[in-house]
Amino acid sequence: MEKIDIPPIPEFIELLGDPGAPSYAALRGAPRGVVPRVHGGRPLRHRKKVGGGALERIELLRAQGIVLADIGEAAAAPLDDLLDAAAAAWSAHRIAVGEAESLPDPPQVLAGRPVAIWY
Repeated sequence: MEKIDIPPIPEFIELLGDPGAPSYAALRGAPRGVVPRVHGGRPLRHRKKVGGGALERIELLRAQGIVLADIGEAAAAPLDDLLDAAAAAWSAHRIAVGEAESLPDPPQVLAGRPVAIWY
């Protein structure tokens, strides 16, 4: 099991309310956790803010069925932000269809709630 530290976000935990009371689940995806997993756990050759890094990420996303073609108004966003949003969409889809994995696995428990990055 890989151990990572996820800093608690007090305002977010407070918003969720008492862990013993019924509440909504909150799931978090993070591109820095997603991209290496999509790449088979291997580091990418380039950082995301350079052309080579953007091309690597676009190809990894394409291999997962996320094709960035007609991006509409998002075309004005910085490219690395657009790629992060696409990776988050990939994670959200995996969560929705029950295919997501967590990092760490099992999730850490903070303030009585399981906390992890999902991909």
